Amino acid sequence: LGPVGIINFELDWALALTAKGSALAAADIFQVVNLPAGSAILSGGAEVLTASGSDTCSGTVDVDIGGGDDIVDGGDITSAAYLTTKTGGAFATTVGIQVTSADTLDITLKTLGGALTTGKVRVWVLIADISQRLA
Repeated sequence: LGPVGIINFELDWALALTAKGSALAAADIFQVVNLPAGSAILSGGAEVLTASGSDTCSGTVDVDIGGGDDIVDGGDITSAAYLTTKTGGAFATTVGIQVTSADTLDITLKTLGGALTTGKVRVWVLIADISQRLA
């Protein structure tokens, strides 16, 4: 990670289902991006690249560190679109999360109705190194 950079990850629900080995469920947390200590999340967002695909599946996700919802709170995974962030719009404009010890960016299945077996969600964060390392 340079002084400022963008980190993103694409979560494929079919691969998550295989990795888990059992049905996906509400409250499942997927740790998708390692975040270094001494960094700050300046902005972030999520985009449904491929909708969950089934007329019988409904669901929402949260995006944050520690299983929280500071970046996305209850984003609908049934339509291909950018998810509305907690601050409104397609990206969180003022996240301001300081990562004091190594952590992960998480996608949490907030709600789930039916079987989630397909679809893809991409999450991203604009992150800065604020560790003040000296060369």
